[in-house]
Amino acid sequence: MIDHSPQLAEAADRQQQIVTRAQLLAAGFDDMFLYRQTRRGLWQRVLPATYALFTGTLTDEQRRISAALYAGTDAQLTGLAALSWYGFRYSRC
Repeated sequence: MIDHSPQLAEAADRQQQIVTRAQLLAAGFDDMFLYRQTRRGLWQRVLPATYALFTGTLTDEQRRISAALYAGTDAQLTGLAALSWYGFRYSRC
């Protein structure tokens, strides 16, 4: 995990270990460090400019967080993803 910045560690915890490139750069990391972490298999790039600070399968919630971080503050969750998030288990088509 990241001990470099308490603010980044707090954001990573709040965002289930999903962070943005901007958050990493603000914490003092550079693009080459991000590249090396993903190349070594320590982190994974989820979407452009969003990273999981671990390897392995992401949960549905981590995927939603990554999508929201990628899309920005005005993003909305819609469709089946929104229904699933609110606890619906099936829908009639």
